[in-house]
Amino acid sequence: PFVQRAVPTPSPRGQRGRELLELLGLCGLAIAQPVLAVFGAAPDYFVFVGAGRADIILFALVVGLAPVFLLWGLVQLVGWGDERRRRIAQRLVIGLLIGLLVLQVATGRDTALPLGLILALGLGAAAAWAHHRWPGVRLWAAWMAPVSLVVLGLFLFSSPVSGLVRDDGVDPADLGAFGSGDPPPVVMIVFDEWPLASVIRRDGTIDADLYPNVAT
Repeated sequence: PFVQRAVPTPSPRGQRGRELLELLGLCGLAIAQPVLAVFGAAPDYFVFVGAGRADIILFALVVGLAPVFLLWGLVQLVGWGDERRRRIAQRLVIGLLIGLLVLQVATGRDTALPLGLILALGLGAAAAWAHHRWPGVRLWAAWMAPVSLVVLGLFLFSSPVSGLVRDDGVDPADLGAFGSGDPPPVVMIVFDEWPLASVIRRDGTIDADLYPNVAT
């Protein structure tokens, strides 16, 4: 005779843990990676604000983990006391993250913004439906959790910012500009509180004889 095996269902605590893993991987792709990629290519920003090793590591952890726990906490709050409502909230958040990821990819390929929004909404809704329909999708999302650790590792140990993490006393010029070799040959001079009367004539125009470059 045919015997149907019951599929074991995870405990409420295990279900919440898996939901956290799902958000950990997707937030790493949709939020942490693009943000840390921008700041990782600009070590001069951290030098400018006087950020040390501990500040940079804290910044990376906040960017990589804060959105995860905020979204997960929101899902738990919305679904408090109602498992069905919690699952719906989880699917909506996953659809939102997938849509955000699709929008970034579309705009990065010079896709028109209206078309990118349509693609993001469509694929985000499809992802939410697939998460509801197929257990394999939920399992895949949970196994994506290490992506966040990879993103953090690349920022801290492989990007131009890694020089600041390894050595607080590193020369900023040795870090390169936006990941390239030597910094560009640009010198910026700021004249703070330069008296205007010292550079203009009586008619209000700049004295081109004394300051030809300023006049042009």
